[in-house]
Amino acid sequence: MSEVIRGLSGTDCPLGVIPAGTANILAKELGIPLDPLGAVRAVLAGEVREMDLFRVNGRLGAMVTSAGLDAAITRWMARSRRG
Repeated sequence: MSEVIRGLSGTDCPLGVIPAGTANILAKELGIPLDPLGAVRAVLAGEVREMDLFRVNGRLGAMVTSAGLDAAITRWMARSRRG
């Protein structure tokens, strides 16, 4: 998701968010329906929400940035999910 958001940043192309992840944090924060069908209906209805982005060390971010122990735990969790 982060790479898609970075790629669309600065363009007029909207991003349709269909929640299908583990926590669906982006959808929750943007007030997008958490059921996929409801989210599709919102996209088709042309509902638009804007979001702020931030830049740290030249890298664009959308929701969260972390460092130290927090980042290490996040990295470990991502690896353990992949197996």
